[in-house]
Order: sequence, then C-alpha cells, then structure tokens
Amino acid sequence: MTMNNSTGNNVKEAIDIRLSGIYMSGELKDKIITGAATPNKKYRFKLTPAVVAVCLCIALAVPVFAVALQGYVALLGMVGPKVGVQLQPISMVSEDEGIKMEVVAAMNDDDSAVIFLTLQDQAGDRIDESVELLQYQVKSGDNYLSASAETVAFDETENIATIRLSAHDPGAMSGNINEDHLTVSIESFQSGKQEFSDIETGINLAEVTDDADTIDFNMNETIGRGASSMALLREIEEQSHIKALKPDELYIPIPGIDFAYISNIGIINGRLHVQMRSNQSEANTREWARARDSGYIALVADTAENVGDNDYFTTERDSFIHITRVEFSYYADEKGELFTNELYQEYTEDGDTYNTYYLYTECIYDASPDILADCKLMAQYFSTYSNYTECDLQAVFELTAIKESKSAHCDIDAGGIVFNSVTVSPFGVVMSGAADEAFDINVIAFVTMADGTTKDFGESAIGMTGGASGGADSADRESYFSSFGYDPDIVTSTYYGTDGEFILKYTCKTPLDIDSVVSVTINGSTIMLP
Repeated sequence: MTMNNSTGNNVKEAIDIRLSGIYMSGELKDKIITGAATPNKKYRFKLTPAVVAVCLCIALAVPVFAVALQGYVALLGMVGPKVGVQLQPISMVSEDEGIKMEVVAAMNDDDSAVIFLTLQDQAGDRIDESVELLQYQVKSGDNYLSASAETVAFDETENIATIRLSAHDPGAMSGNINEDHLTVSIESFQSGKQEFSDIETGINLAEVTDDADTIDFNMNETIGRGASSMALLREIEEQSHIKALKPDELYIPIPGIDFAYISNIGIINGRLHVQMRSNQSEANTREWARARDSGYIALVADTAENVGDNDYFTTERDSFIHITRVEFSYYADEKGELFTNELYQEYTEDGDTYNTYYLYTECIYDASPDILADCKLMAQYFSTYSNYTECDLQAVFELTAIKESKSAHCDIDAGGIVFNSVTVSPFGVVMSGAADEAFDINVIAFVTMADGTTKDFGESAIGMTGGASGGADSADRESYFSSFGYDPDIVTSTYYGTDGEFILKYTCKTPLDIDSVVSVTINGSTIMLP
C-alpha cells in the first residue's frame, strides 16, 4: 500500500518519534490517523483497534510504556496522536479512601506544565462527569505553581474521569520546572452537579430605592472579584473603600434555588447594587475547603433601546441585553461582621475557633436608575454539588522540558510595553519585552497557520501602577490583567521581572503544531517566523 506525502508526514509526526525502530504497515498507520485524530466532543472517547494495536507495539518495544499502557491507550484515543506525541507517559498511581488517582502523562516547557490524570471511585459513585477538584496543588520542587483543573472526559463504563491540569510558575521570567520533580496532590473534590439558569427573580426594579443601609467596605477584604467591563472594574478598584450594602438586611428567595438568596438591594451613588448570600458557610478556615455553590444575578433588558447610552453586552446563549457589572465576594457572620484579614490573623495566631461566616457576593451594575423599570434581574449559571469528598492523593514524577520552538525578533510599541521577541512552541506563544513604570494597554494577538487559518488569542487588558524597576517584590506596585473573547483552549498569563522585564504568555491546552505556524500578529503588526 502506498501512502501520500501528507499521510506520511502525519505518521512521522505522530508515531515515528515514539516508535523509532518499530515496524508498522502502511495500512495500520492510516488507521491510526483516521481512527484517533479527532477527540469526541461529548466527553466520551472511543478506542479504535488501530490505537490499541499501536500501543501494544509500544508496550512490547519500550518496557516503560508497558506499565503505562492502559491509561496511555485511553488518553491517545481521546487526544489523538498529534497531541499524544508531545506527552511523556508517567503512570504514577495513588489511592486513598477508595479513590484512585493515576497521573497518566504530562508535558512541560521551562515554566509551564500540562498534566493529564484520571480519577476513579473504586468504592462508590463519587466520581461523575461533573467532578471538580477543590483543594489541589502542583509543585515544582518546593515551589508552588499556579494551577487550574478541567475535566475533559468521562468513561461511563469504568467511571473514570480524565482531568487536565494546567500549571505555571507565576513569578518566573525563565522557569526551572524541568530541573525539579513535579508533585501533584489532591485533598478534596466535588461531584453531582446540578445547574440552574435563566430564572427570573420577580423583583420590581421600579420600586428599588436609594435608602438601603450601607457599610464602608475595604476592597482589600474581598476574596474574589470579577467583571464584564474592565473599565468599570478599574474604576471600582481605584477606590480603596466603597459604599456597599449591609449584609443580610433582606430575604428574597430565588425561585427553584434553595442554596442562595438575595440578601439586600439598593441604589448607591447612582448605581444598582444587588447582594446575594450563599447558604454555604466557612467555619475555621478561609481556604476553599468545602464544596462551592456558584451563580450570579444578571441585569438584563429585552432590547438595546431599553438601556439607552448605558454599557451592555450580548451572549450567544440568550437573546437578552446584559448590563455590564462588577462583582466582589467576602465573608460575614450572621450579625453582618466582616471576616477581615486582621481578624483572620488574630484567630490564626491565638488558635481560637471563630464564628461561622457566610459567603456574600455583591454586584454593581453600570446602569443609571432611569432604565431600571425596563430591566429585570435574572439568576444565571447557578450550580450546586451534592457530593463533597476529602482524600489524600499524591504523585511525584520528573519531566523533560520540550525544547522545540521558533523565535523571531521584533520591535512593537504597544503603548507602555515594547515587545522585542516572539517565541512559538508546542506549548503556545511567548512575547517578551520591556515595560514602562506604569501602563494601561490592550493586546490583541493571533497566529496564522500555513493553510491560512488563524488561532485567536483574544484581547488582553494589561496594566501596572508603580515602578516596574522595583522588581517583582516591589510593595508599591500593583498590576491587573484580564482577557476578553478568548478561546477557552488558551490560558493567558503575565510575568514581571526586575528592570522592567515583561512577558506575556499564551499557553495552549492543546499543543500547537509549530511546523504549521508561519506568523504571529500583535496589535496589527505581523512577525514572520523562520
């Protein structure tokens, strides 16, 4: 059987690197490419005979692969050979309380790592397709990495969830992940997810007044912030203290939801504020130690004419006009006393047990009061979990960093950052440069492939106040970062170094085929790659 050049190149990329010296017929190679190249989009994966056959060949020829055979076969069948060729088989297993964790495979560059692991409940049904890690860590040596987790597949027959961990060193200008062993540990997870959305609250906004009880809120006491408008978030964050709603002054149930309610509402300084309390509590810890209910209250209108000159946005999942908003979360007890950083330190030092504190989230909408009569409040993206599981799982392993890359010099002034080099690797794109002492810019970037298609990295809003020359530990420097309209396959991060060094990194959860990348475009300027 004769193979064309395209098929031969694919086979060489996906197989020959791992299978050097192993004989395979052309027919088998064709089946590998056609049978395993496309991941199933419904969180299921199918093992074709070709994939199983090639992995058996691997196991017989390379002893280390024999140990990793079962997990690696499943992973290859899910991600396809183009991704699989970049992954290093690990096969490290840890078990506790009937939960089995296997680190199947991983890959890394100097300061980032992608790790695929599986979880299986061997004693019950605590693992399902909605499983979400709560307390987990990734360490490089003794250095804790910033990590995120995503469930990417679930095998209903074996009750095995495949989870992808993305980790990076948040303080690294030139990382050292490849020089240290990696440690993955899991202490808790949740499952049994129930979702609720598009629920009208029934609140008559025309009756909302500006005489609600307020508190002087220190923005440094928030445990989380979010926004659909970077400009509004910056405006709020520039104020060290704001007027916020007093906790738990009202009880307004949300139809169909028994784990949260609206606890106050009012107009403050010309903007609508809505406060929500979650029934989940935080006792004796300020960490994310127990299952998290989530959701937010959206202010929407039926048509753009209803919102006048106020800022709004639309989404693909509904036809509403969404008013832009900022939200922040904090803890307070039933008397409305905030759980401050100072209070937390006092209890930690004394070893005392403190009161139960509840999670509050306050939304501030960028809407003038005169449009409220034409708007409504809706509960969106609410979820809760029925299972919460604690465990003690850990795996330690080593990785060799991917060195394959393309680089090019450039001179792009982004209005506060001058980018002077671009590097593309299977991990993604790194843009390096020098930053001013203070800047506030937007960066729009994408790569162009040989076939003319592009991979869009979205728009990143980046800013810094204070002196860049003060170094990463400068006490008077504050930075902020957000991305809009980005591909969920992309993880975006920024690094600040001494003397104004700056890195903007786009990490692709699915490896880039760098042989096909011909250029990188930053704010309209295109850099051709060798």
